[in-house]
Amino acid sequence: MSLCWQVIGHNATGDNTQGKLITPNGGTTTGYVCGDTVSSIEITVNGGYYAGCLAYVLDINGSYDTSGNSGISAGAYTITQVLASSSLAGNCSSSCKPVAYDCINGSCTSSPTYGTPGDYPTLAQCQASCGGITCPNGQSCFDPNNLPCPVCPTCPDCICPTFTCAPCDPCSDCPPCTGTPCNCPPCNCPPNNCQGCGCPDGQVCLTQADWGTIENLSIKIKSQDCD
Repeated sequence: MSLCWQVIGHNATGDNTQGKLITPNGGTTTGYVCGDTVSSIEITVNGGYYAGCLAYVLDINGSYDTSGNSGISAGAYTITQVLASSSLAGNCSSSCKPVAYDCINGSCTSSPTYGTPGDYPTLAQCQASCGGITCPNGQSCFDPNNLPCPVCPTCPDCICPTFTCAPCDPCSDCPPCTGTPCNCPPCNCPPNNCQGCGCPDGQVCLTQADWGTIENLSIKIKSQDCD
């Protein structure tokens, strides 16, 4: 069933300057239309007294009239959905008479079906609260068209070489995880062979293993007496 909408348009003066928006005279006209979607759009009138002028018409379910024979407004229409609880509901045609809903045994049912009070003015509001769509314990309900962004784990910090001949530039942290599933990109840190760190002139880079060997030899030499 279509929805019911109250539409308020602005009456026009006799001004029909082509290419200009027709001028409102201060009066308004109220009507009621049926449609799944209703909006106010600006068009160039094709016929009638206001041919060639700019005016507003109603776009109902993606369709609108530019002939100028009816439904022209000198300003944007004021459009309001009429709910079952509104005093305006009696103005809606039978094809889109608004109905309220109640939650009965976990299902949303229109109030006229069983003569229930109609606690929910729209089906969407009923479905958001009715027990039939609640999530199991430990889970949360989300709109499938508006899911929350995943939270990726924190990538590990890059580790600088533990031994270099000269101080190494500090490594920056890994960039944040991206994509689905979360993938930590590689860290751009210099390897332990001193590449990218550099040594002062006249010095060379040694690996930790090489330095350990030299250090052990040095200890042995110091512990011996020379003749």
